[in-house]
Amino acid sequence: MSYVDVAIPLLVGRLLTACPDIFLKKGGSEADLRKKTGRLRKIGYVLLGVAGVYLLIKLAGHDA
Repeated sequence: MSYVDVAIPLLVGRLLTACPDIFLKKGGSEADLRKKTGRLRKIGYVLLGVAGVYLLIKLAGHDA
């Protein structure tokens, strides 16, 4: 496992939590857009958690 394995979910998760609107098409109802934006933010938080776990594994030295 390298730091690239940490960086990928970190960057995607940060992008999803900061501006999830760039991943959505324009149009549709406002309620539907809000629902999709919230779902993307939750996925972003999960990816940030995955990156944190990967970083802990990398720093602990348990390379698999």
